[in-house]
Amino acid sequence: MKAKAKSWTLTLLLAPLTAVVSYQAMAADPIKVGWTSYPADLNVIADAIDGGKAKAAELGVDLQFGLGAGAIAQANGIDTLLANGVDVLVIDPEDSTAVGTSVKKANEAKVPVVMWMGDNLGGGETVSLVSSDEEKGGYMQARLGFEKLGGKGKVALIQGTKAHQAGMLRENGFRRALAENPGIELVGYGEGNWMRDRANVLASDILSRNPDVQAFFVLSDDMAAGVYSAAKAAGVSPMIFGYNGTCEVLNKVWNGDMTADLYQGWRDIGSRVVEVADEIAAGKKVEKKIIMPTFLVDKEMMEKINSGNLADATEGLRADVKRAIAGCK
Repeated sequence: MKAKAKSWTLTLLLAPLTAVVSYQAMAADPIKVGWTSYPADLNVIADAIDGGKAKAAELGVDLQFGLGAGAIAQANGIDTLLANGVDVLVIDPEDSTAVGTSVKKANEAKVPVVMWMGDNLGGGETVSLVSSDEEKGGYMQARLGFEKLGGKGKVALIQGTKAHQAGMLRENGFRRALAENPGIELVGYGEGNWMRDRANVLASDILSRNPDVQAFFVLSDDMAAGVYSAAKAAGVSPMIFGYNGTCEVLNKVWNGDMTADLYQGWRDIGSRVVEVADEIAAGKKVEKKIIMPTFLVDKEMMEKINSGNLADATEGLRADVKRAIAGCK
């Protein structure tokens, strides 16, 4: 726990004169929070970082970054953050099992760990997890699509990576909905590593073999944008369901280019992650699992939000929907 220093003035009355002596205490160092995740070239990560930076500025937190694509790069970034003496470490894992080694290092250094989006499955102790209900999200996304198909049709699933717990849970939700709908046929599947170019290649291959695919369920928005480009190039218009809530994909939902998007509110998530880290550094107790709200957004919901007729919409959702309608300007 780090306390902020205070300044004060002590007045000494000494006859025959009054002396005023001012003492300025040395300012205490700000809380250092080490942030590690995929690099900010993914839109959702950029949004989360923006939210984290804004909250850090508000709280006076020194937010340091160790970004890395892949488990090895992330482990190296974490080593650097620990060497820099961070007070709390916040991790969105590249590999939920492999990250356990880094978590154990943090434990040895007595640095508390907050996981976000994906949990740690590789051993070691963590204080909290900040995430949405990923399995529920995957189930909601699939169930809406299967309903729109009338319970029958050919579909494809584009996974990010099952090595990340969020990807695994989203797929679990999808497959639970699939088991409930025997008329739905899964004809295409692949892991795009969360990247639009890889998802574009996967979707192009799936469409070349199954041009009659009626719906793509895509487990991140960057990948959904890649799938949309592949479908457009192939001259077909399957339903496309995204997952994240980026402005780009919400705009495509508004314009009818995609069907729906599972909105998570990544700026809000990034902000909450830094807030939780600051509370831990201050010695406060936090919940072991913090679930952030999600919304399955289609054009109808966007119209309700835009007209102010959706009472349970969060401020972040309202702002993001209005920005998407305005063309992401």
